[in-house]
Order: sequence, then C-alpha cells, then structure tokens
Amino acid sequence: MTKGDKLTTIVLESLSKSYKVPQSIHAVVEFSITYQQKFLNWKKGSNYLCCLETSEKNLLLLIEKLKLLNIDHSLFYEPDLNNQLIAITVEVLDKDSHNYLFKNFKLTNHG
Repeated sequence: MTKGDKLTTIVLESLSKSYKVPQSIHAVVEFSITYQQKFLNWKKGSNYLCCLETSEKNLLLLIEKLKLLNIDHSLFYEPDLNNQLIAITVEVLDKDSHNYLFKNFKLTNHG
C-alpha cells in the first residue's frame, strides 16, 4: 500500500447532509471489524478516505459488481432507519479500478 491509496465509503445521496458523515464512519467501522488486516494496512500505509454518495439503485448495482469482481466491502444498515442499507465501504483499489467503479458517483456533500 502506498501513500494516497484510499479506502472508499459510499452513502445514500438521499440522506440529510448532517447524516452522511456519521453513516460513512459507521461503514468504515464495519469494514475495520470485518477486514481487520486490510483496515490496519490502510491505516498504516495511507489513511486516505474517499467519501462518495449515490442513489440507492446505484449503490445496489455497485454491490453486485463488487461481488462479481471479488472486491472486499462491508455494508452498514442503520438500526434507526428500519435497518435500511445506508452506506458501504470498499477496500483500497488500484487507481484504474477505483476510477472505473466510481466514475459516476459524486463526492459526499456534507457541508
């Protein structure tokens, strides 16, 4: 892992601005539990985080792509919202894979 390698979170764009960052954090925590060594490697090697948002439809399509490509990811379901899928975290990817998978997503608007 090199400096600049980024872990990526994707949240639902329909969430309120004040809810997007906390949900991204929840998703990263899930990833750190499920993929402890990958998380620790990322933390030691770069610690860069990319926060994106998209529609529920695009999020579900992304999850299917990740499964097909055997890319590690974790899902976060929010208990306060009837256990709705709210966010995911995707392992560090090479630049080309990252750009390909997330080319139509936008940076999270949390401001």
